[in-house]
Order: sequence, then C-alpha cells, then structure tokens
Amino acid sequence: MKDELECEIGSRLRSERKRLGMTESAMAELGEVSLLTQQAHESGLHTPTALYLNRIGSAGVNIRYVVDGTYSGLSATGRDWVIVTKIVGLIADWAKTRPKPPSPEVRARFAATFFDLYRATGVVDMQNYLNTLTLLAAVDQDDSPSGS
Repeated sequence: MKDELECEIGSRLRSERKRLGMTESAMAELGEVSLLTQQAHESGLHTPTALYLNRIGSAGVNIRYVVDGTYSGLSATGRDWVIVTKIVGLIADWAKTRPKPPSPEVRARFAATFFDLYRATGVVDMQNYLNTLTLLAAVDQDDSPSGS
C-alpha cells in the first residue's frame, strides 16, 4: 500500500532523475537496483534504502531534497549551471525593458525562485518565467506609492 510520504519521496526522486537527464534504467544501474525496483521507488511503492541513496547521491542527486523536500544548496551539475545561466539571462533581458530596472537583490530572488521551480519540476519553461516577471512587474507598479 502506498504511503503519502513514500509517494512524495518517489516524486522527488523522479524529479531529481529528470533534472540530471537520466533514464530510469540509468538511475537503477547507478543505485545498483533493478529497473523494477527503481520504478517502485519512483511510484512510492517502495522506500529507497540508505545504501541506494548513498549510491545515487554520488552522481549529484540532492538526497536531502529527495528525503525531506528541502534543498541543500545549488548542485554543481553542468545542466544546473546551464539552466541558471539561461534564467539569469532571461531576467537581465527583461530588466532592460523596465522603466526602472529591478535591483540586483530582486533579480536574485527571481532567479532563485525560478531555479527552485525548475528543481522541483524538472521542467524549464522560459515563457512561463517571462509571463511571471511581467505579472509581478504589473503588481509592483500597482503597489507603488504615488509620486515615486
């Protein structure tokens, strides 16, 4: 029977596998388990062992995220840095179109939020990020005090 926590762990495990661009077979091989066991881990039917987590952690899987849903810092995988670069570039291009460009702190917050979204979903949706920036800018203008 599926337990809610096992399902959450399985979902986060799948997200990390996709983030790293790995197939189920490749992750199973890395973790030294069968493909069926890998699929059971990702579907929440089976809880990964500490030994399995240790093995996949050596390849860049963020184990803390898999286990409890929090990040233990930016992973140094090549794909992550490519995504960060794309996100920062999108924000920089968007900022150039603003009458008053956002501060570096605001840009960093946007970048961190979009990167966290990418890490959680394994999907990079630049158009959605751009739409979000546009919406946030509109809300920010509406909340600005008059005359400033």
